[in-house]
Amino acid sequence: MAKQRIRNLLQATPKDGRFRMADVDPDSTPGLKSRKRMSRDLKKHRAKLFNLQERLFAEHSDRS
Repeated sequence: MAKQRIRNLLQATPKDGRFRMADVDPDSTPGLKSRKRMSRDLKKHRAKLFNLQERLFAEHSDRS
C-alpha cells in the first residue's frame, strides 16, 4: 500500500471544521491487513508516533 493511500485512510474529515477525538471509532483499523505486519510497522515507526503523540498533548496543554 502506498504511503499516500495510507495517509488518506487515516485522515480525519471533520464535518464542521473541528476535529473531535470522541467521534473517532477506537476499533477502526483502516488499511490494516495483518497483525504481524502491523507489529513490524509499529516497531519501525514507534519513535515518530511517540513524537506525534507528544506534540498533540503539548498542543492541547497550551490551550488549557
